Amino acid sequence: MQTLLYITYSNFNKVSSGSSVRPYKLYQAFKNLSLSIILISGQEDRNLQINKVIDGFKEKKPDFCYIEPPSEMIFSKQDWKLFKTLNKLKVPTSFFFRDFFYKFPINMFYAELSGLSKIKIRIKQQIQKITEKRLAKYINIFYFPSLEAAKIFKYPNKKVLPPAGETLFQRSKQSNFCTLKKDTVPKAIYVGGISKGYGTDLLINTFKQLNQDEILCKLIFVCRKAEFENSTLKDHNFPWLNIIHAQGDDLVNYYQMSDIALLPINSKDPYHNKAVSVKLFEYMSYALPIVSTPTVSMAKIIKHYDIGFVTNSNSEQEFGQAILKIITDSKMYLKFQRNIISAIVKENLWIHRAEQIIHDLNNILHKFNKD
Repeated sequence: MQTLLYITYSNFNKVSSGSSVRPYKLYQAFKNLSLSIILISGQEDRNLQINKVIDGFKEKKPDFCYIEPPSEMIFSKQDWKLFKTLNKLKVPTSFFFRDFFYKFPINMFYAELSGLSKIKIRIKQQIQKITEKRLAKYINIFYFPSLEAAKIFKYPNKKVLPPAGETLFQRSKQSNFCTLKKDTVPKAIYVGGISKGYGTDLLINTFKQLNQDEILCKLIFVCRKAEFENSTLKDHNFPWLNIIHAQGDDLVNYYQMSDIALLPINSKDPYHNKAVSVKLFEYMSYALPIVSTPTVSMAKIIKHYDIGFVTNSNSEQEFGQAILKIITDSKMYLKFQRNIISAIVKENLWIHRAEQIIHDLNNILHKFNKD
């Protein structure tokens, strides 16, 4: 049995946001393969964990290693010691680039911050740029959420490894198209942050227009409570709007009562055009047809599998029309649902991502053994 060293910085006791969901789901998928897994996770006693693993190399080194880094891409001396040791022992190592905000101008994301806060972020970005170069010495495969993201890095061995989904639709009500019932108003769900970049304004204005004369579609808006209380969204009071503060398993009921899912992200944002949200695959996990703005990387996925509508612009009118098309055409809705289920089952489960990682690492291992 091969041994995988899995390095992550997430605390598996607190799995809520996209940044922690991915490492945890991959860990569960790795456990379903024929592997012995050595796990380094979280920040608690991290140096102790690392030292214990390095000491274990004296008896047997792992066959390969996979790393899910922290969002800020800043590593400790012990982390670098481990990376160097793995490289010295010729342990094939792959690394997923979670975030790459530092590749873009600071004012693109932090324009409203004070001068001192911006200075701190600039210092952090410089560390991240240095880290990017240092990693090239120790990593054999770099993974990115999309091809568009991979293109802005100069590493020689780059591969695409987007998020994945689950077959949660098997236990939901989505087996039948229920939005055409005369006594039922369709429900759309949005799960995410509150900002212009995430498309909050577009979303609210779209539903204002859509429900101007009568309520044609309700909106379940899921966000963090603290973020909501510091936003203008708290001033809105519409009969079609339901603000929810939930995460993890508490979201299940809201997904199951929804009919479509929304990705209103600002497509003019260069970062979001290269990112792939875990939420896209979470929506797919409940077989929810999707309406999205034309953010490049996610739009490619939606169009490739034909699982919803991608608008041509950030137009509120166009976004609303796309919603109406899906909720008023049962044949189209069912087609999207069937395509979603097929896409998930055939090649977009977490087990598929885990298998790809192990396959790629084994290729590197074979090359090392030949040398």
